[in-house]
Amino acid sequence: TGKGIVATLVKHLTGLPVEFISADSLNYQNGFDIKLGDQITGQYGEVSAALLKEAGLKSSAPVFGITFYLDVLAPAIRRPKAYRPINSFPGIERDLNFVIDADQPAGDLEKMIRSRAGEWLKSVRIMDVFTHATLGAGKKSVLYRLYFQSHSKTLEDSEVNPIIDKIIKFAEKQFGAKLRS
Repeated sequence: TGKGIVATLVKHLTGLPVEFISADSLNYQNGFDIKLGDQITGQYGEVSAALLKEAGLKSSAPVFGITFYLDVLAPAIRRPKAYRPINSFPGIERDLNFVIDADQPAGDLEKMIRSRAGEWLKSVRIMDVFTHATLGAGKKSVLYRLYFQSHSKTLEDSEVNPIIDKIIKFAEKQFGAKLRS
């Protein structure tokens, strides 16, 4: 998705996670502020009809755009590291498929996963978002892929499973999420 591309680009440049905050503007409808740390570093969204008209563009399909505030983003850009040793310990991958309210941003649950999973969590990716009547009215299914890895040892299922259980319980409590089998 467009938000995923923006998040990947900014994370690659800065090493910091990005947060999207719903915010329409003159240039974007269904738009988002791009937040890095405590600062808004840009906007992303569907380009407004007024801006398309002003630019002399016509499109029957939605057009998306990105605005970066370089005065804010540039100082956060990091210099590439010269070397980082490759981790020789294998990782463990887990998929969690939650059914949540359709209007619940999937990023909120992703943020909770990152905050609850601990230091072994290396990545969380949204792999799929699915909506269908079989899930129930106003519901969607979001598949998250979690990757755990230690830099000092091979992780065992017995070490990762309690973390997964904690995430599931917290997702049920905080978001009313149900684990989809």
